[in-house]
Amino acid sequence: MEESMIEKGVYECRYPERADTFSMGITMLEAATLENCGYLYIRNPLRIGPEKLNSYRRILKDKYSPHFTKIIEGAIEIDHKHRLTMSKIY
Repeated sequence: MEESMIEKGVYECRYPERADTFSMGITMLEAATLENCGYLYIRNPLRIGPEKLNSYRRILKDKYSPHFTKIIEGAIEIDHKHRLTMSKIY
């Protein structure tokens, strides 16, 4: 099985500020849902599993206010162009 770009150490992050927001959003999602967000990732190539992400989003919507849910969902938006920035969250 071939190594992914991240495993090879050659992955280039073009938007580090958006990547930081995504990481914070995943951390908040894990804390809010009490689910292991490591299961969101599919390897080779590394990507997010949309079915698992949607199941975590449903848990979030069932437990928390729309405002809090909107912040986390904006932070974990898959398309970096639509992802919130830290200054928008703050």
